[in-house]
Amino acid sequence: GVELLCLARVNSHAGRLAFRRGGKNGLKGLLCGPSFPVCRLDRRAGNSQPTSGEKGHPQREHSMSSEELIKTAKGIVTSYSKSDWDGLKSILTPDAVYDEVGSQRRLQGPDAIIQALQGWKKAMTDSKGGVTNAFASESVVALEIGWEGTHNGPLTLPTGTVPASGRKQKTPAAMIVKFQGNKVKEIHHYFDMVSFLQQIGAMPGMATRA
Repeated sequence: GVELLCLARVNSHAGRLAFRRGGKNGLKGLLCGPSFPVCRLDRRAGNSQPTSGEKGHPQREHSMSSEELIKTAKGIVTSYSKSDWDGLKSILTPDAVYDEVGSQRRLQGPDAIIQALQGWKKAMTDSKGGVTNAFASESVVALEIGWEGTHNGPLTLPTGTVPASGRKQKTPAAMIVKFQGNKVKEIHHYFDMVSFLQQIGAMPGMATRA
């Protein structure tokens, strides 16, 4: 039953009368009505109301664990590798930012970000990434990634288009992923563009020192 904890004296006759008329609900109304604002219901009963003077506290948003943050951040790499563009879009905020340091591109919005990544996929249809290390701290995840693929299509960059070479490349990279709630707000992608271009034959290699 409902336990009633009250810090006031109640006339026994009035209490018995209320109980006869309304059962426990009648007694509850008498004890917890305007005349006795200090009364509260034991919260163990499961249907209690706040004590007079208590303020309701809004529920906090779910805070993602480090494991959940890392799993979601890895989803960026997995979605690219599988060409799962809808899956990628689902984890981005509407104003997400993609900062691709190697190509000096900074894009905003899921559509612009996905279009840029689709460009890489068209240039290397078998390209994929593997996460070798991952670290999370509060709302930021750092990923160490190994990208690989065959340059079998035209690669369009801000500086121009590189025709397909048929060469394979392996490029290490780092990605810093910042979250807003449970969505990705920012992606900062670091990789050695010079090494990548050399591997696909778009830039002559550095001369070996004598």
